[in-house]
Amino acid sequence: MTLLPGLGASAQGAQRASVQADSTHTRTVYVTEQSTAEKILAVPSTLLHWTTRPIGWGVICAERNEIPSRVEDFFWNDARTFGVFPTARLGGATSGAIGVTVRHEQLFGTRREAEARVLYSTPDNLRADASYTNPAPFGEASFIDVATTYRVDSDENLFLTSDLGFPGLTSSQRETSYRTEQVDLRLGIGANPRQREGLSGLGWGLFARYERLDVGRGEGRGAFRFPVSLPGVGRTTLVSTGASLLVEQIRGGRDGRPRTLSGSRVYLSYDFTHSLNDAPLSYHRLLGEWQRIVPLPGFGAYRRLVFRTRLEQLFPVPGAAIPFYKLPVLGSADLLRGAEQNRLRGDGTVLFTLEYRYPIWKTWDALLFVDSGQAFDEVGEIAPADFRWSAGMGVRVYAGSGVSLRLDVGVSTSGVRVFSKTGSSFAIGTRR
Repeated sequence: MTLLPGLGASAQGAQRASVQADSTHTRTVYVTEQSTAEKILAVPSTLLHWTTRPIGWGVICAERNEIPSRVEDFFWNDARTFGVFPTARLGGATSGAIGVTVRHEQLFGTRREAEARVLYSTPDNLRADASYTNPAPFGEASFIDVATTYRVDSDENLFLTSDLGFPGLTSSQRETSYRTEQVDLRLGIGANPRQREGLSGLGWGLFARYERLDVGRGEGRGAFRFPVSLPGVGRTTLVSTGASLLVEQIRGGRDGRPRTLSGSRVYLSYDFTHSLNDAPLSYHRLLGEWQRIVPLPGFGAYRRLVFRTRLEQLFPVPGAAIPFYKLPVLGSADLLRGAEQNRLRGDGTVLFTLEYRYPIWKTWDALLFVDSGQAFDEVGEIAPADFRWSAGMGVRVYAGSGVSLRLDVGVSTSGVRVFSKTGSSFAIGTRR
């Protein structure tokens, strides 16, 4: 490859005349050659550059004409305290859903917040949420949350594996579905360290939840094979109480710096659930998660690796059972992306994730990820040879308070899955 200064025709002619007239002036030409290995390594970068270039043109045009702020202003009132926003989701329990979100950030003239959201896919697949938050009842980092959810899903995935007591089934016999109708009410109180920057923060939460569920045969894949003998089938009322602890030391992610650039998080949670009806359903649940964000040496603060380890396990009370739909699962927008929805289910799950995140525009990040995990009944069953794998790429669009939009494409042996949703990656917190 030959590198020359960019000159016009007249300037080049003048330079040639000068070189001929004065032998003391010489022109040095630099010639470089890319090795075959360098050309191969440059292919992903080149493809990504040309694939995303039209998006870049659109983003630049939008920023120059202040289109995002103008669109956002359309949904907020003049004081920017009340807004009505369109909402959409791609992937997850259903292939897609659309809806609306209504939000008020200064309820009754105070800092209290209220939000209502509806997501609709079909008459038998919808979700409605409402929440009320007092963000600082006992101090700057404290909170009280009250929330409720109504959800209907007529086609929840279920794979009848040996972990559920169904050994020896063929792949065509394993896949079935079930229907869920759920109403719940949740109360949380605690403190959130994310109100502070820099030094290690300690957050905690206490929570309680009341649920009424009606679970039965689904209307989708192989619903006629759904085993109604599974624990939790029928009408059930569950009450849960628990506590959580969050310790983190992070840089970025708030105060006008949307990206989380470095740091660590440790999250621990325990809760106890039991049924109020005659069904003997009762269990303990433990969850632990560790995250580490590391900038790549020599590449600046914005190119970083994200490590994540997550372990969850349920323990039935002696003489009682765990509702099958409460068992930990892998196969979702956050857990083993690329696998079929709820593909792996057991008394426990373990997950490892590695992401490489890098900026492509001011408020946009691209990422490459690898997920690996296993469902099990006993911790001693965990074995690397039994792990399932998925890999893929994604995009994050940031707002000043965190990630506002996620788009992931995951690939596994079961196919390709696409997820789009709002919310932070690997979101953990003392609220529940």
